[in-house]
Amino acid sequence: MLDPDDDRLGFPDYVIGEGVTEEYLDANGDKVVGTVPSFLGAEPGDVIKWFWSDDPVGIHLVDMHTLTLDDIELSGGISKPIELTFPGDFIRQSQGGQRFARYEVQDRAGTAVQRSLARTLNSDPSPPPRVLPPPFIREATGSEYFSTLLPADAVDGVTFVIPDGADIRPNETVTVYWGEPGTLGGYSTSTPIAPGGREYLIPGQHIPPHMENRAELHYQIDKPDMPPSPSHFVTVRKIEGLPIVQCTDIVNGALELNRMGDSAAFTLADWAFRAPSQFVNAWIEGVERDNIGSLITLPIATELPVPSGSGEMVLGEVARTELSRLALNYQFRVSVQVSFDDKQTWLKFPDVAAVLQA
Repeated sequence: MLDPDDDRLGFPDYVIGEGVTEEYLDANGDKVVGTVPSFLGAEPGDVIKWFWSDDPVGIHLVDMHTLTLDDIELSGGISKPIELTFPGDFIRQSQGGQRFARYEVQDRAGTAVQRSLARTLNSDPSPPPRVLPPPFIREATGSEYFSTLLPADAVDGVTFVIPDGADIRPNETVTVYWGEPGTLGGYSTSTPIAPGGREYLIPGQHIPPHMENRAELHYQIDKPDMPPSPSHFVTVRKIEGLPIVQCTDIVNGALELNRMGDSAAFTLADWAFRAPSQFVNAWIEGVERDNIGSLITLPIATELPVPSGSGEMVLGEVARTELSRLALNYQFRVSVQVSFDDKQTWLKFPDVAAVLQA
């Protein structure tokens, strides 16, 4: 005999009042638990079946349970409150709307099945798509999806911002991405600048590989089946104020062979964003002494790794015998270029010009 006062399944107050929502399933192990009120005549071997349907007498079976001694009070004949589980997957397959949860008991002797009244619940387990606007870089200027960043504003890094309107819920972890992970200049982090905040630091060393190009950024809620946010694209301008190559043997725009030693040394002062992941090319270009109609190139440095630390960098030396191949009283040019992206592209630094004299 089922409870004559109310034999319906018991559910948490939230489920009865608000229904079954994705938030509730997330917070409760992706399931809803209903409780069978105690009933008379319970014995081991009795079978309980429970249903989740779109009508009060629906037969969409969720599962069944066979009673044991653990389900019955010691005095015998009265069942303990029995919890029945409605899995989140089953509820989602049933889709949303008004749903009816009920159970029935069949005793082991095979007498008439006892059926409970159905509990009416609202079901909305599939939430609407989340609002996830694209992120942006605080130091850049532009529109919602495109912006421009000046390297001078990014020496100490930039601030990756997730807009306030993004539907990110308490206790969710978010990972932000600057560029493509695993590539030079790519960076990702799940640690905001302030705990619980929506701003993340992108360190300065990850900016230069994107110069004269675009960096793609987005964020991802670390949760199954959550799509990434829309992307934002930042165009990074090239560095300005770059140093000019130096040579102590060049005085007043001239290099005199008879006043120099066995070789001329070339150096380069420090520059913004300098890092040991970069490479330098340097060379001299001028006209050939014995054939002024022909250009010749004298290498100073070829794909030279940038040393760690800061300060003046030694590029290399060119022997006086090599410099003597240049035509006297003609101008030659010393050029430098640096790669910030593992030799994929090269940024030209300012040239210096001089006249070779005897």
